[in-house]
Amino acid sequence: MPPKFYWALTIGFYLSFMVPFGHADTTGVETIYRLYKNYGWVAFMGSDRDVSRYMGKDITQQKRKELEQYFDSPLATLFIQESKCLTQNKGELCNLEFDPIFASQDPNAIDLEIRQAANQIVRVSFLDPSSSEKKVLNYRMVKLKIGWRIADIIYETQGGISLKAILSKHLVKTQEK
Repeated sequence: MPPKFYWALTIGFYLSFMVPFGHADTTGVETIYRLYKNYGWVAFMGSDRDVSRYMGKDITQQKRKELEQYFDSPLATLFIQESKCLTQNKGELCNLEFDPIFASQDPNAIDLEIRQAANQIVRVSFLDPSSSEKKVLNYRMVKLKIGWRIADIIYETQGGISLKAILSKHLVKTQEK
């Protein structure tokens, strides 16, 4: 097995024990840990056919039911629209040009930290080892009857741009025509 695979297993195992079992999630931190536990493997593994066969699709290629385990309905809808755009325009980019949970076209991370930052904000920070850049993502959380969900991601170190704004670009262009 390639070394990247061992890193993915190690990180996944580590994240699986970071949130205490039986502890009520009052902030949304647990949702973010689950997101990185289940989809953070993209930062440690390539994107060849074997990886997708064993690991599955990344978060941007999931169906609504899976997306709504992490995201609120409006954000899940934007992901679905992005996926449809990519299907209709094979080989072209639509609105999203990077992995949304790593803010990078080539996800890579070390020293990933997940912390409660403020009321309904969970901050994820990590170091990109290829550029030595520290990245900070602020997850805006919303409490629903089914639990905490991500309403938006603000990319602090990328000028404060919002994931919702990025995914809505095409929608705005369509309305302007």
